[in-house]
Amino acid sequence: ADFVGISYGPVFRIRFNQYGDSSVPSNGIALDNIEISTAADRLVSGDMVVEGPDGSVLSSGARLDLGIGNVGSGSSPVDLTIRNAGPGILSEIAITAQSPPESQIISSPRSRLFPGESTFASVSVLPSASGKRVADFSISSDDSDNSPFLFRAEILTTRTLAEWRLLHFGT
Repeated sequence: ADFVGISYGPVFRIRFNQYGDSSVPSNGIALDNIEISTAADRLVSGDMVVEGPDGSVLSSGARLDLGIGNVGSGSSPVDLTIRNAGPGILSEIAITAQSPPESQIISSPRSRLFPGESTFASVSVLPSASGKRVADFSISSDDSDNSPFLFRAEILTTRTLAEWRLLHFGT
């Protein structure tokens, strides 16, 4: 609804008029088009950037090679940096294991980052069988361009010498 001097919508505008009983003659003053906006398209958001253990920027769908490990013992933790490279606040940051129990989250990131801030997440793979094992992870946030960020950790697992001897020689 429109009232004299006030209108409502995605942009809120106010008009001030001043007429007085002053001893100095005046036609009054008017302040027009004072704008207070709450439109969602005018809000600035954060920009999630994920960096690998070596500091390189990763793309969604990245594969991390965790080397060689043993069945049941797991890989060394892999640390990822999640950075807010945007001018706004990045929030709702979370990491999830897409293929448990082999995908393990060691530490979770902070859920909110101001511009320029970063946080860390650590993951590992706990292989349940020998051979090439993969663990899928997802990092989500309120960044509509870069969320969800998907990545895969891979490890080649072998049996211990005792397990191999038992499997092939029974001793």
